[in-house]
Amino acid sequence: MSTSLVQVRDLVKTFRQGELTTPVLRGIDLDLPAGTRAALVGPSGSGKSTLLTILGTLQRPTSGRLEIDGRSLIGLTERELTAFRNARLGFVFQFHHLLPDFTAWENVLFPAFGRAGGATRADKERADELLDKVGLAHRRDFLPGQLSGGQKQRVAIARALINRPNLVLADEPTGNLDREAAAQVMTLIEEIGRSEGTAFVLSTHDAEIASRCPITFRIEAGTIRQTVAAAPLTSPAASP
Repeated sequence: MSTSLVQVRDLVKTFRQGELTTPVLRGIDLDLPAGTRAALVGPSGSGKSTLLTILGTLQRPTSGRLEIDGRSLIGLTERELTAFRNARLGFVFQFHHLLPDFTAWENVLFPAFGRAGGATRADKERADELLDKVGLAHRRDFLPGQLSGGQKQRVAIARALINRPNLVLADEPTGNLDREAAAQVMTLIEEIGRSEGTAFVLSTHDAEIASRCPITFRIEAGTIRQTVAAAPLTSPAASP
């Protein structure tokens, strides 16, 4: 069993359309320890989004090995992948994708409804706890339309954490925010990583955001280079 939370070996992804074959990932190797942050960087079209969706079990690789939390995910059925995804993974996107007719609290709680038996009392208490953790307890009953962009993204982060995932995959989570809101969201991710023990992989084009991650995965032409900083880079906590 690997000591890494995520271990990828010789991962290949090609897309086929008729007789045309397009290689996107060409033998990716990476390791991610538990409870850390990694930036996934590279030019547009380099394979970042494809790798992120494979790590999130939303897409299968053509070949190679993918192990998360000591479990090989290659060869699992769609039902097994869905169960694993719901239990172990969280997702944050550039656009928050909050349900517009649900309050902030209901949006955070929403993933728990997908489990057998629905949301429990513990889930509801967890939703309150997470809204407090992201500094939005006072916006509990607000609809997304009543929140700022940064507040919506903080709700989305809380939603990603409701099932206590080992790993959160974030696709350009600050890409739709101004500089101040982006810094606040990144500070929140750092604080949650420390308090919850959650690992994050963040796809980003923002060099400043990437510099705040202790690991960088740089993809170019479907191959990857992994860089580990001497120590995690952090910024002073932003004001609520």
